[in-house]
Amino acid sequence: MRRLYGKTYTTLTDLESVFKSLKSELGLRPIFHQTQTRVDGHLFITLLAYSIIHTIRYKLKQKVFTIVGIR
Repeated sequence: MRRLYGKTYTTLTDLESVFKSLKSELGLRPIFHQTQTRVDGHLFITLLAYSIIHTIRYKLKQKVFTIVGIR
């Protein structure tokens, strides 16, 4: 059970780091949505972006490359 909590915490901190990096590099500001549909859409796109970054890292790690600026 502790291993699961550790993995979850590591994933959360990694996720926060990725979004902080993306927001600073792209100069993004907070987005405030007025409808549930837009909130759901924003969440979907955000998680999709994280999944893509995670997949790229995984593939590069297999090839022993690193990305500068993204942990």
